[in-house]
Amino acid sequence: MEKSKNVIGGASVYSKKYFLNPEYNKLPTQVLDEIHELCVFFAQKLHCVFTINFSDEGKIYFETRAMETDYNFDEIGAKLDVDKLIRDKEAFIASLELWHKVFIRKERI
Repeated sequence: MEKSKNVIGGASVYSKKYFLNPEYNKLPTQVLDEIHELCVFFAQKLHCVFTINFSDEGKIYFETRAMETDYNFDEIGAKLDVDKLIRDKEAFIASLELWHKVFIRKERI
């Protein structure tokens, strides 16, 4: 079963573009800047399309996609880099998940 995704933001090394879902424009500027920096940095570093998403349960997950003919993309290296990102940004991820729970899902904490 494929989980549906709610993209927060993403960047593409192919189109050299960044996307922010307008639903999240109310996040603090510093958080939006961090999302932008992470997306652009990892799209360039991993040579892919990099997105930050919310699952249906309100959990953050990261996704990397590359063109099938892109031999510069290292799927194993990308997984290792994303795992490191999750460890390094644990507090940031937790705060985004809490914000989503309170302001998007309207759950009581």
